[in-house]
Amino acid sequence: MNHDAGIVLWTPADGSRAVIQYLPAGSTRSDVEFALAIKNVNTGIDWAGIGSALALSARTNAPASNVVAAREEPPLLAVTFCGGPLSGDLMETMRKLGEFGICILGPAGAATHGGGAFVNREEEILKIDFLSPGKNVFGEITHRGSGLPLFDAATVHCGTNERGTEYVAMTDGYLYVTKDMRLAIGNPVLLSDDRMILSVVIAPVDFGRKDLASFVVRKWFDFNRENDSGNPPESGKLEEMLKSGVTQRFVVNRGRMPMPGREGKVEIRIVRAAETEHEAETLLAAQKVDYHARTPFHEIHKGGLIAEVTPARKGTPGVDALGSAIAVAAVHDVAFKAGENVLVENRDGILLYFSAIEGIAVLLEDRVDVFNELKIPGDIGPETGNIRFFGPVTVEGNVVSGYRVTCGDSLSIRGCVENGAAIECAGSVTIGGGLSGEKTVCSVKKDLSAGYIQDCTARAQGNITVKSYVYNSNIFSGGELRVDGMHVSGDERGAVIGGRAGAMKSLVLHSAGSFSAKTELVCGVDVQAEKVLLRVRQTEPVLARHIILLQMQIGIDVHDPKATVLALKQLPILRDRMKARFIELKKIVKERSQLVQAIPELEKRAYASDMSRAFVKINHHCVPDVLIRMGHASRLIRSRLESADFRVVDDAIVSLKAV
Repeated sequence: MNHDAGIVLWTPADGSRAVIQYLPAGSTRSDVEFALAIKNVNTGIDWAGIGSALALSARTNAPASNVVAAREEPPLLAVTFCGGPLSGDLMETMRKLGEFGICILGPAGAATHGGGAFVNREEEILKIDFLSPGKNVFGEITHRGSGLPLFDAATVHCGTNERGTEYVAMTDGYLYVTKDMRLAIGNPVLLSDDRMILSVVIAPVDFGRKDLASFVVRKWFDFNRENDSGNPPESGKLEEMLKSGVTQRFVVNRGRMPMPGREGKVEIRIVRAAETEHEAETLLAAQKVDYHARTPFHEIHKGGLIAEVTPARKGTPGVDALGSAIAVAAVHDVAFKAGENVLVENRDGILLYFSAIEGIAVLLEDRVDVFNELKIPGDIGPETGNIRFFGPVTVEGNVVSGYRVTCGDSLSIRGCVENGAAIECAGSVTIGGGLSGEKTVCSVKKDLSAGYIQDCTARAQGNITVKSYVYNSNIFSGGELRVDGMHVSGDERGAVIGGRAGAMKSLVLHSAGSFSAKTELVCGVDVQAEKVLLRVRQTEPVLARHIILLQMQIGIDVHDPKATVLALKQLPILRDRMKARFIELKKIVKERSQLVQAIPELEKRAYASDMSRAFVKINHHCVPDVLIRMGHASRLIRSRLESADFRVVDDAIVSLKAV
């Protein structure tokens, strides 16, 4: 017998198997036995497989290859799952676990296969007892723990000793196999994303139903023992849910949403003028800030609503379904004090601030006051905005360029009125400094008093008194204009230089004129009203001629009672033309009538009623050229005069006193 038959036998180092890589034709069993003996393979020999390979080789007279000659012998195990025995070796354990209750849970807790099992904490899940050790093909004992099921260390504890391995649940839940084939326990308790609903997933398990029902009841009592949250779940209802075959959720606790607080706020309710609101809307559209319109001062009537104050209200913290507190954001109250002449009324928790008097409301960040007289400690400018008040106003500083003061009573300005500012006052105005600037306008219903007036326009229906000088300005007084010439010295210039200075009754001047500027003094005439009167007188005849022309074009006397009947007899095209001209005629007749009615009032405003009382008095000197106009008479002073008194005599201006 040839024992060197060319058999090639391969075994790995761990002795897990023996493979005949080449089996020559004509080989016998004894040849194979010799080859196995040479490699020391003595355990787990598969003689049935080897015999089949030898028989096939003999029939075909061909060699065989890759014949598994021997495999390692697995250990003999006794497997217990949830108290029930499992038979077979370790390689079948995982498959049989699926058959006997291990399931894979879907995202909603639904069992995707298997009957499912619910286990309690510290409950034995799986126990593997080693009855005999495993051996490799060399007859060597293999490691007992190799090939044991893997497990999730966070939820399953595995203990191994010489007698076997035990898997114990570390928490309550559903037993399942992960995607990487590990034993794990899934938490049956679900918390909603907003943490306000706590529920238990009830899956239709085959193992541990009673434990699952007890778990649900226990969880309900954990969260509702101290609360009056209804009755605990009934065992009958739980049993029905377990038998339904459908995974369901049982709510064991609900949280309480927090109640947010309310921020304190102040809403100003003072009604603004319509033109101011329009300006605000225009600026808002242009994304600009108008500091002229932003003012802390607002006119208000008695009983007028100033502001609504909403006090802050603390919120109520909530509790989530796990019993943890849910904080609420802190709220901030507002400090807004009701100052002088302000009444407060509480309406349903909202504080309403009313004015106790008619006056000016002064709004600051933390308080409001109402005064019957407005006193501004500094300038009228960006910090104050434009001022509008029907009562008296006192300004300790200046009126800054571009800002306006509208006053319904007396106005006192300690400082100056800068270029571009505007003054409109229904009472008297006193300016400690002066008026200056080409764009400055001052309109006063009563008297005006100023330190000086320069390069501006000023009108007063009452008297105008200037302490120092008037330079290159256009001013008019409905009463007397007095320029005292304080601090004016020298003989080459006067206290009134350039421009036009006029008064309806009289002018009393320290001095007037300058060699470098033409000066005009007007008495008994309101030049501005006279210009309007002249325009009216020029327009009235034009309208009268137009009326005659339209009457001729119509061809019917509009004053005739039968005018309408005559018009209806005309052809349609002629009637339409006649109608259009008649409408135009009616409009022009009304316009002319209004002009004619306005002429007497304009004449009264334009000219003094008694020129015999009017006079222009210059106390010191008059420097030529000075044009003096009194009523319809005028006189040009071409030579220097001292202490002159001009009056109208026989429609001519004469100097009653000249030295």
